[in-house]
Amino acid sequence: MHIEAYKKSDYDPKRMAKRLFLWEINNGYGIFEISDLYIGQLDKACQREFFHLVKSEWDKLPPLKPGEKGSYGGPCYQLTRIMEKTARKSNGLQALIAIKSKKRSSAYSYLEIAEECRKAKNFKLALKWAEDGVKAFSKNCDATAFYLFFKIYFKQL
Repeated sequence: MHIEAYKKSDYDPKRMAKRLFLWEINNGYGIFEISDLYIGQLDKACQREFFHLVKSEWDKLPPLKPGEKGSYGGPCYQLTRIMEKTARKSNGLQALIAIKSKKRSSAYSYLEIAEECRKAKNFKLALKWAEDGVKAFSKNCDATAFYLFFKIYFKQL
């Protein structure tokens, strides 16, 4: 109903995109997931503006290196989720890695990247990220992360 009303109105696509963007990033931890519900049904101008807003805010987020403190909660979580979903839809492993590698403050971050590479059957790259994670967190890596890293490693053999 909302989409049909928008399509029949003379509503400005940029204004609609901004409204959806603000609603999405301010709604907590993905409760509404506006981009999943609405964006695909809206016109190209609105979609472009929405993703432009997401990318602009995403680019402002500081990268987190191993051991750095920082939060990717709230709006940062939403921006990351949208960026990751966009990369997955385009089947862009390198784009997904670029997004996920912006937050490498924990061993789990490396594990997520290694798992994405493994799912894409790029075992060599999965192994590289797993090894990098073990190196970066050799003193602070928990048993679960080590187990999963080496699970990826032994899939290579």
